[in-house]
Amino acid sequence: MIYTFYTDTHQELLDDWFMKTVDDAEKVHVEKFDQECSTGSFMDEGWNKTMIKKVDYILECISNNKPFIHADCDIQFFDKVSDDMSKIMDEKDLDILGQDDGWLGGIKTMCAGFFMCRPSDTMKEVFENVKNMVISGFSGNDQLALNFLLQNNYSDTVRSDLLDEKYYSVWRDTNCGLWSESTQLNIPSSIKMHHANYVTGVDTKIKLMKEIRKIHAK
Repeated sequence: MIYTFYTDTHQELLDDWFMKTVDDAEKVHVEKFDQECSTGSFMDEGWNKTMIKKVDYILECISNNKPFIHADCDIQFFDKVSDDMSKIMDEKDLDILGQDDGWLGGIKTMCAGFFMCRPSDTMKEVFENVKNMVISGFSGNDQLALNFLLQNNYSDTVRSDLLDEKYYSVWRDTNCGLWSESTQLNIPSSIKMHHANYVTGVDTKIKLMKEIRKIHAK
């Protein structure tokens, strides 16, 4: 099952990109959150209130005791993903498998906006700690909190890994900087999905998604 969520600012991303491109064979559950962040832009006022709700949502998914994919709604798909991710999870005996989100301080990071999780008491504890870190202000956002915990407190107890370039993000072509329309993109021909991160604002996300789809269609 793929679980996603949206707010009013992201309705177009959900309707015209996520839902129109996800494979018909995938099962998708959608939740609507209140608009806590008026702009819907990364780290603007109210952003972390939405991220706390997102972590609560993930904790609900964990309580179902079935492996699941959490996906932000600023994603477009080019193939089915759940079978491929389940195979990797089983082969590597993982607790969590996420999109590679590039480098931060010389360390590879996992995207908190696209991952598969195998529920357990430990993973519940991880995300409870993510929530507490965001609420306390110890971490700037849920992604920083998750990666801090995976790399430190749970480095020996949580088996995690990153997806390859078929799960595409433009950080691969921007040197982990923000995308601009002048960026030269080198997209793998066999990508399974594209997550429109490393860009701010819904309108700019849509411009990027259109560009990725145009290049992929060539």
